Amino acid sequence: MENQFDFAYEFSDLATQKGIESNIAIVHIDGNDMGKLFSKCNDLSAYQELSKKVNNANVDAFRNMLVFAVDKILRKDWKYYKKYLTKSKNGRKCLPIRPIFIGGDDVTFVCEGRMGIPLAIEFIEQIDKLSEKKYNCCAGIAVVNEKYPFYQGVQMAQSLCSQAKKKRIKEQDDDKAYIDFQLINSSTCDPLEEIRKQYKREGKDLYEKPYNLEELKEQLKHAELLRKWPRSKVKELRDVIFKNKEAIDAFELQIQARGDLEYPLLEDDKKLYPVSHKYPDIIELMELIPDGGK
Repeated sequence: MENQFDFAYEFSDLATQKGIESNIAIVHIDGNDMGKLFSKCNDLSAYQELSKKVNNANVDAFRNMLVFAVDKILRKDWKYYKKYLTKSKNGRKCLPIRPIFIGGDDVTFVCEGRMGIPLAIEFIEQIDKLSEKKYNCCAGIAVVNEKYPFYQGVQMAQSLCSQAKKKRIKEQDDDKAYIDFQLINSSTCDPLEEIRKQYKREGKDLYEKPYNLEELKEQLKHAELLRKWPRSKVKELRDVIFKNKEAIDAFELQIQARGDLEYPLLEDDKKLYPVSHKYPDIIELMELIPDGGK
């Protein structure tokens, strides 16, 4: 922490500007196929040794993730946070991260809302390195207001992690980690299934979550591109995506007539409608990218 930071002790200390930017990310990470891994142990001694290695890998991965975050804030892409972080009782700034549980192959932590996805990616990549690719993990990230009931938020993060694990099994991607995420703007504590029922058009899902790490990184690039749009046009795009093909085609013609806005995902010979179901995820990710700058 370079003697400059203390862990945040209050959820409000995770927010950069209280009352303005008050979302926090609840991140739950769980190891994949741990039963298979431990079934290879021939005796109690081997089981205990493997358990110790898994636990140490998680602790070291979390420590390395903190190094990554501090480096980003102090010297690289997230300098924005230096300006708005609250101060602890010791006079240091509150690092907008707080571990909740680290044990075995389970990790739960909270952080400022826009840090959740990049920190989860970093943690998973650290596990991949520290375990020498012997095992990997999946993550669920619930982004909620800091006043949202914490227990419900943890349950949401665990549900999202379960969805990530199911997608990994469905895709038969044993060597890949998956992440699922959900930005929750309401104060109601609806289960994940109810929330995602709202993401439909003509009976079809308007999302592709969960993603493996490579897919998620690509979607983050698309979100960065869409952030260059005026917010009013992004709002129009978000609204029109849930309408029929005719409305989407009309919006596309409007954007083409402007000539100054570039769509993510589209190639020269493709229209918006065939890939429009991917855009709610991209628009959501726009709100989950850490700010840079001074």
